Amino acid sequence: MEVMVCKLKVEDVDIDNMKLKVVQGKFGKDRIIPIPPVLKEFLESYIHIVADSEYMFPPRHVSRKYITSSLLSKYFNEMLVKVGYNYLKYIQKDGRPSYKYCFH
Repeated sequence: MEVMVCKLKVEDVDIDNMKLKVVQGKFGKDRIIPIPPVLKEFLESYIHIVADSEYMFPPRHVSRKYITSSLLSKYFNEMLVKVGYNYLKYIQKDGRPSYKYCFH
């Protein structure tokens, strides 16, 4: 899933219809996923910030097309700490974070 997020393009996020297009997702299929209305304002602001980029999560180095999944994971974990979210209680036995129940 992280790779799909890394390769998410700005053009694949349809704010007006609150839909997100996943290209070449699980089993190589394209999918349309609804975006929760609570994210509309955030996504509008975020897309304005990355407007010059082809990808939703642009890399910091111009030699890459999109961010790597390990770097995206690192940034995500840093943001969780900044907002005061205790993600450590969701760490799996193998040391990888599990976000399955984080946002309920």
